[in-house]
Amino acid sequence: MIDEQHEHELIKKVDKKIKSEIYADKPNLAERMADNVAEFGGSWIFIFSFNFFFFSWIVFNMCIYAFDPAPFIGLNLVLSFMAVVQVPFVLMSQNRISNIDRKRDLRDHALNLKLDLEIQELHDKLDLLIKK
Repeated sequence: MIDEQHEHELIKKVDKKIKSEIYADKPNLAERMADNVAEFGGSWIFIFSFNFFFFSWIVFNMCIYAFDPAPFIGLNLVLSFMAVVQVPFVLMSQNRISNIDRKRDLRDHALNLKLDLEIQELHDKLDLLIKK
């Protein structure tokens, strides 16, 4: 019983520490910016506006004024630059979300251990009641 009591206290401490880590971590400016860029880059608004820009570029160059002729090297440069700028923000956002998820998983595991101990205590109490 002493070992279970000690284990129960340790789980309480771990749970409290993980909970404080999850909710105390406020994202800084770079993390908020990365989250916003990743959120916008994965939105339907971005997809539709990007497709509109893409097709407008092609139609304008083929029909109105050919400032970027048929292989569209300028468009390729714009797309490459956009990818180079956007990808690090998306990766930073994914790493931050991954860290939050890992902390939540640790907290859930600690909570599951705590509940397991409480269920074991209830079983012990029921066994005592049955014996009486």
